[in-house]
Amino acid sequence: MVACSLRCDAPRNASHVRHRLPTLPRLGALPSWDAYVRAVYGHDPPESAYPVDLRDLGALHLTSWHRLPIRVEPLRLHPECPTSRGHAWVGRPECNHPESKTDGVAFVQSGSPPHAFRDGEWVEVVRVALDHPLERCAPWYFAAKGSGVWWSVGKTLVTNATQDDIFPTWWHKEELPDGAGAYTYTHARGTSSSDDGHRPAVVTTEHGLPPRRTRGWSSPLCALSARLTALLADGYESVQFTADHMRNHRYEMVDLRFLNSSWSAQRLACTTRDCMANLTCAGEYRSGWQASRPCACAVRPPARSISCAPAPPPSSEERDGISMGRRDPSRRPTRSLPVLHYAAHSGWGNQMLELARAKCLAEVLNRSLVWPAVMKHYDIALGRCSLGRTGSAASMWSRYLTFSGQRPPLSAFMTMTDSSTRDHQEGAADGFSCTPPNCFLTRIECNKSFDGEVARLRHVETAVLVLGTTFPLPVNLPSSACPKAAPPQYRNELVRRVRAVVHALDGGMRAWTGLGVTALPSTFDEGYDAIHLRGPEGRRRSNRDEAARESLSAWLHGSRRPVFIATDDMAFAEKMVNASLASWHEYDPRPRFFSQRDLPVNHTRILAHLQGPQRKKAAFMVPLLVDVIACINAERFWPSSDSTLSRHIAQQRHLSGRNTSH
Repeated sequence: MVACSLRCDAPRNASHVRHRLPTLPRLGALPSWDAYVRAVYGHDPPESAYPVDLRDLGALHLTSWHRLPIRVEPLRLHPECPTSRGHAWVGRPECNHPESKTDGVAFVQSGSPPHAFRDGEWVEVVRVALDHPLERCAPWYFAAKGSGVWWSVGKTLVTNATQDDIFPTWWHKEELPDGAGAYTYTHARGTSSSDDGHRPAVVTTEHGLPPRRTRGWSSPLCALSARLTALLADGYESVQFTADHMRNHRYEMVDLRFLNSSWSAQRLACTTRDCMANLTCAGEYRSGWQASRPCACAVRPPARSISCAPAPPPSSEERDGISMGRRDPSRRPTRSLPVLHYAAHSGWGNQMLELARAKCLAEVLNRSLVWPAVMKHYDIALGRCSLGRTGSAASMWSRYLTFSGQRPPLSAFMTMTDSSTRDHQEGAADGFSCTPPNCFLTRIECNKSFDGEVARLRHVETAVLVLGTTFPLPVNLPSSACPKAAPPQYRNELVRRVRAVVHALDGGMRAWTGLGVTALPSTFDEGYDAIHLRGPEGRRRSNRDEAARESLSAWLHGSRRPVFIATDDMAFAEKMVNASLASWHEYDPRPRFFSQRDLPVNHTRILAHLQGPQRKKAAFMVPLLVDVIACINAERFWPSSDSTLSRHIAQQRHLSGRNTSH
C-alpha cells in the first residue's frame, strides 16, 4: 500500500474556477449552465431565485452526466495543505480521507470558512462511502453548496473544538513502533472471544482500517465520551466543527442521531467495503432547489459520494389526471402492495391518533400499513411543532428501532376490521433498516395541509415508505380522504377479562382512594360511571383547571352509581375530586369512588392470550388497558378536555354504541 503523501499541488489555471463561474440573470440566458443546474437539482430554479450567482458554489460535479460547461482539473491536496481562494481541489487518492473519496465531486475553496448553520436548517452536503473508524458510529458530512443533496442539522452545536475533544473514546489508536503506517485499534467496550476476558481486544490492521474482532459481538456498541453523553442528554442531534484548525476551510458536521442505533450496529458488524458502502446513506435527505423535493439517496458506482435519484416519472393514474392518487374503491388490498411504516411515539392516546392518521394516509397512497410496536409513554418524544422543534425522521426512526424489539406489537391489544394492515413483526423484513433504493425515509412537516403532504408523497414509488411520525397531520382529516379507514378496536378477550375484573369486587370490600372509605356494592346491577383525570405532567395551573373542576362538580351531582377513577396521577386525581366536592352541601350524597387499585387485577390472566415472552413485554400496558376499557364500558363518562387519551376513549365508546357526552 502506498503511504499517504503530504504533497500539495501548486495552483494552476485549470484548477482556478471562481472567475469562470457565471451569474445566471434569468432562465435561458446561459443554456449550458441551465442544463448543469438542472442536472444537479433535478429541475430549474424558480423564477424568484434569479439572479443565481454560481460563484457561491462550494462543490462542482465533474461527471460526464452533469456536463459542467468548463474544463476543470482540481488540485490534489493532503488535508493539511493550504489552498488558494477560488480553486477546485480534492484529496490525494492514496490517502484514506473522505476528501480523497469524492469521485466526481470537487470542492471549491472559499475565501473564508462557511457560516454556522441554525437549528433545523437544511444544508447542502457531501458524504462519501468510507471505511473509517469514526464513520462506523455516526455519519459525517462536509458542508458543500452545490452538491444537490440536502441534510438537516436538527438541534445543533457549533464548536471550535476538534474531533478528538468530543470523540476520544470511540476507538483508541496507537501507531506501531516500526512506523510502517499500520495502527493498533483498541475498542473501549467489550472483549474478544480469544482474549482472557479482562482486557480489550487489540488487533493490528492495514492503515486506516478498523478492527475486525468486533464481528463476534452480538450487539456492537460505540463507547461515548462524557462530553458526547452530555450532548445527547441535552437533545443535540448534530455537531458543527468550525474548522478554525483546518488550513483549507473544510467544514465538517456529524449526525448524532445514529449513535448506538441499528445503523451503527450494522456498520460495526461490516466486514467488507461493500457492506460499508451499502450503509452510506443514513436518514432523511432532500433534493431540488432549496430542499424542495424528496431524495432517494444512493451511492452509484463509480462515484463514492451520495446522490439523489432523479424524480420518478408520474404513474399512469397521475397521467390520466386522477387527483391525489387515491385508491380505486373496487381494488382489494393485497400482500403485493407497497408498505408504509411509521415510528410510534409518546403516550397511548397520541399513538392512537398517529395510527388513525397513518391508516388514512396508507389508504390514500394505496399502501399496506405496517402496524408499529407499542411504545411506553416516555420512550420517544416528538417535540413541539409550535416551537419549530420536532425530531427529524432519521432520529425518530432510529429511536423507534432501538425500542421496537423490546415492546409488544399493537396486535396484542387491538384488532383492525380490514385487511390492508400488517403486524409490525411481519413487516420487519420489508425494510426496517430502510436502505435505499428500496426504501424512502421522510418526515411529515409541521403545519402542512393533508392534500399538500399527499401530493408530495404520491411521487414516492419505493416498495417501502417510512415516516418519522404522522402526528403533524391535521387532527380532523378530510371526510372524503379515507372513508374506509376504520379505527381499530380492543380485542374481545381483553374486554371480557377487564369487565370481569371490574365486576369481581366482593360485597364486603371497602374501597380506599383517599376520598373516604366507602362500601362498594357486591354487583353493579345499575352499572358504574367513570371519569378520566389526566395528571398535570408539569403544566402550570390555568383558568381551564377551575372550569374543569366546576364541570366535574356538576357532572358528579348527577351520578347515582359508583364512579371509577382512571388516572395516571392518583394524588392529583384525589385533589381534583375533593376540590370538585368542596362546594357541595354537607347533606348532599357523595358518590362512591373506586380505582383499579381496588380491583383484583392479575396481569397474567388479563394477558392470557399472549405467550410468556410477549406477555412480559406487554405487562406495562395492563394498568392503562384496565383504565381505558373500564371507561369504555361505563354508563357515563367524563373526559379530560385536553387529553388525547380521553378523546380515544370517547371514540371507542361511540364505536361500542355508548354515549360520548357527559
